[in-house]
Amino acid sequence: MTVASASAPRTSPSPVRPARLAIAAAAALALNLGAFGLGALAEASWEVGQPYSVTAFAVVLATLVAFVIGGGVTWLVARRRPGFVSVAAWGGLALGLVSMAALLNAHDLATGLSLAFMHVATAAAWVWALLWKREDQS
Repeated sequence: MTVASASAPRTSPSPVRPARLAIAAAAALALNLGAFGLGALAEASWEVGQPYSVTAFAVVLATLVAFVIGGGVTWLVARRRPGFVSVAAWGGLALGLVSMAALLNAHDLATGLSLAFMHVATAAAWVWALLWKREDQS
């Protein structure tokens, strides 16, 4: 006699690798803090039309929040839909590049260039974390 069980739909292990996300986040953070330091040496005002200036703490927070929230959502969704990883990778790249339009409010060139570099570095690290082929992948 066979008994049917009412189990939840099966999920696979996520193709997203948390260690790879952590390495990419650390690399992006190092690059972003380096860009912040170079911008400060170039006398960036860090004024971007907001009620507050950009600070090193804001750079750390923005970089890590992007990886933690984006990585967490991608990891969860990709357990059921592995193809979502590419959507998340390219969507994150697009978001990082499109959000640079807000930098038009930067009060000086050093601020604008430093922040633009940070957006590109974070977006590139995000794509690397999700799409770079591992040796165990074909």
